[in-house]
Amino acid sequence: MTRQARQKSASGDYEIGYGKPPVGTQFQPGRSGNPKGRPKGLQQPKELLLKLLAKRISANDGGRQRTITMLEVVLRNIVSGAANRDPKSIHILLKLLERFDGSSAIEALSVATETSSEEDAKILDAYLAEYQAKSAPPMDAETDEPGTNVGSSKEDSDGS
Repeated sequence: MTRQARQKSASGDYEIGYGKPPVGTQFQPGRSGNPKGRPKGLQQPKELLLKLLAKRISANDGGRQRTITMLEVVLRNIVSGAANRDPKSIHILLKLLERFDGSSAIEALSVATETSSEEDAKILDAYLAEYQAKSAPPMDAETDEPGTNVGSSKEDSDGS
């Protein structure tokens, strides 16, 4: 036998042990083993985010109270930060323009630079040049197309 002596059931014909629970504690026919059911799970992050962004709050807009969504508040803060030359806000705004407008953020900023002063245009051009340098894939020197083998060619690899 094992460490503990095996017990017999009350009727004496059923040995109680590992994998053999007492008859009184076994699942009964017709009765669920989980009567309360599965607990409701947590909301998915995407659903939770959409729910939070759709929430309406009251905000002061130009001296008057308005009820706007949290999404509008966030977008207003991004645009305001970009207008105040915050690099992170500018980067986020450019990414949003590329994603939702379908056009390049560079095109959108080129329209903006036509109406701004020369100093603003120089600042935006410098930022755009830096932004393009970071986001552009490496160019293949021979074909002027994006590629992974910068400066290498088939002839170089043959040893000729």
